[in-house]
Amino acid sequence: MQALKGQSMDLESTKNLAQIGFWLGALILAFLTYRNARKTLLSPVNTEYQKRIFDSLVNISERLFSELKMGKSQHWIRQRPMKDALAEICEEWENNKDSVEKYGLELTDWPAASDWYEFHSLADEVRYELFLPEVLREKIVCYMEDRANAAEYAHDYAVQKFVEEVNRERKYHTLTVDNFMDIENFYAEGMEKAEMSIDEIHQRNRALMNEFVRYIESFDPT
Repeated sequence: MQALKGQSMDLESTKNLAQIGFWLGALILAFLTYRNARKTLLSPVNTEYQKRIFDSLVNISERLFSELKMGKSQHWIRQRPMKDALAEICEEWENNKDSVEKYGLELTDWPAASDWYEFHSLADEVRYELFLPEVLREKIVCYMEDRANAAEYAHDYAVQKFVEEVNRERKYHTLTVDNFMDIENFYAEGMEKAEMSIDEIHQRNRALMNEFVRYIESFDPT
């Protein structure tokens, strides 16, 4: 009886070992299949994902750095962010000369800063861009919103300072859309007060570029 019982246990052990061997073999086969799939199927997917990320970063970089490249039409020295506000001021003068000369120029409303709108729009584009790592998305959006807020502050600052100067010196007859240096200088002054001067823009753009480069260098498609 004991011999039969021993034989039964040996058969059971052999059966269990066989099952364990089968599942281990299946697991090893599955792993090898998966590893091969990564090389043959998943790598092209990752490569395409990587390409989409690179495309997104290139587009963002092109917009940010175009304002710092002398040959680009978006270079900061070619921009006139106060153009629309100055046109509004000139129109107020042309339409109400007698009142302005008597009571002074008063502008209760003026067009929103074009660069405020532009950078808020860019922030939204980045915020909903599918092919961007979250860590980069957050930093880009933060910078875009800082740029937009600085532009809004500088725009309002420039209008107020310019109107004050025109009223103080009573130089209404000099108001033309071509005489824009004073109001544009006030805008630059406002950007400095908002801690977004040209030098600071250079530094923050460069910091973002370094983040892009670090990410690209660390990207492992496998």
